[in-house]
Amino acid sequence: MSTKPRFAKNTLIEYGKWFRVVLVLGSRQVGKTHLLRETFPNIPLVTFDPVQDIHGARKDPDLFLDSFPRPLILDEIQYAPELFAALKRRIDLDDKPGQYFLTGSQNPAMLRQVAESMAVSASSNWTVLAWKNWRALATGLPG
Repeated sequence: MSTKPRFAKNTLIEYGKWFRVVLVLGSRQVGKTHLLRETFPNIPLVTFDPVQDIHGARKDPDLFLDSFPRPLILDEIQYAPELFAALKRRIDLDDKPGQYFLTGSQNPAMLRQVAESMAVSASSNWTVLAWKNWRALATGLPG
């Protein structure tokens, strides 16, 4: 394994020890889901779809989240923006780190949704790992 993927995996593991939610952002097809699956092979993963409401996540986000144990990987979260408020409520009540790992495409609408939904708790509960072409880019970390 090359140094960059190993660094990204180690960064994810460390972030999971400190933050309740870790959001991995990046362009399409750069390996965000692959990175999370390889790093956390035993954590359940749900991939969202732009058309189909997977497990009723958009219709009833709280019921959806009740249906899965934590930790949980939520892939392509931009297709289920209704989950952000439900996630915020959960992490505000439980300070355990490493509860949710999310992937999403870098688009302004999703970033705005994250910022609005998580404004109160963003600084201490969330972190973002930007991912591009097998390179981890995070504030204060080598790329």
